[in-house]
Amino acid sequence: MNIFLPLIFRIVSNPLTNVFQKKLTLQGSSSLWINFVSYFILSLICLVNAFFADWTFLTKEIVLYSLCGG
Repeated sequence: MNIFLPLIFRIVSNPLTNVFQKKLTLQGSSSLWINFVSYFILSLICLVNAFFADWTFLTKEIVLYSLCGG
């Protein structure tokens, strides 16, 4: 159940944000700026959630592979 809600949110929000970004671009906003702001907001949301996550189940190998893989 922990992965179900974020997955549904991702499936619903991705097309909506694409439409919103396209509308802003058509109005004359810079697409680079729109992408920067979008990813910045998503990063802030992820950081807030990261403070409340339980990271103790991750092994050192998983963390290393995640850092190396990006």
